[in-house]
Amino acid sequence: MAIPDGITYIKKNCDEVFTNDFKNEKELKDFIVRNIRNICKDWFNDEVISFETEKQVIPQLLFQPRRTRVDLYIHGKKDNYIIELKRPVTKCDNRYGIGQVLNYGRELEYLKAKLCIVTTKFDQDTAETISYYGLPIRYMFTSKTQMLEYIDVKVN
Repeated sequence: MAIPDGITYIKKNCDEVFTNDFKNEKELKDFIVRNIRNICKDWFNDEVISFETEKQVIPQLLFQPRRTRVDLYIHGKKDNYIIELKRPVTKCDNRYGIGQVLNYGRELEYLKAKLCIVTTKFDQDTAETISYYGLPIRYMFTSKTQMLEYIDVKVN
């Protein structure tokens, strides 16, 4: 894997990495959307062709309750990306994101998308679970001034 410019890689003890730059997940999403071209280049070493926020996983029929939606979907020149955004309040929020992003990848299998969780607070247990099971998920942190990605030192 080519290492994109602009990302610092964290190898251990990531529980202390957090930001209060965003009041809620919507602010995080809005920040990413405003900077989508640079972020896609820095995170994925790719160019944006198109993107969607709140992409529906299963079509919603008239008068049905709101269906599951992907926080951010990017169609790039090289790959497609399904991104679950997290501004965790509890330690479980990032762990919950593992199941969400795996389910989206399964439901939208035809997109052949790479899976990613972007958080404003790293959780070591989430990182180690992704690594332990060899899950195809990139686990990343962002603030308004910094981007970090967890990598497993045993693997890399």
